[in-house]
Amino acid sequence: MLRLSASRLYFQTRTALSAGKYLRRVGGLDLGNVYAKASDFNRFDVRKSAGAGLRVRRPYFLIRLDYGFKPDRKPDERQGAFFFSIGQAFRNVCNFNDGGKSN
Repeated sequence: MLRLSASRLYFQTRTALSAGKYLRRVGGLDLGNVYAKASDFNRFDVRKSAGAGLRVRRPYFLIRLDYGFKPDRKPDERQGAFFFSIGQAFRNVCNFNDGGKSN
């Protein structure tokens, strides 16, 4: 997914692999930046991050455990962080597994 608006550029990719009946392994990469004005846009001035995680999906809940890290972190930033959540973080706008129909 690539998005460019008046003040931001964002690219995101994700993959998920089954690791059993209720378990999935996920990984992803993000690139992007936010600019004060559209004229400040520079395609080479982007931040990068990557992550991996596990999903436990049961009929009534989803548990997410992820670790994300910044390969090009700034001196005052942490290298990475763990994230834990119950439930889906964001709902997909378009699910390509159902022929492109919206959720």
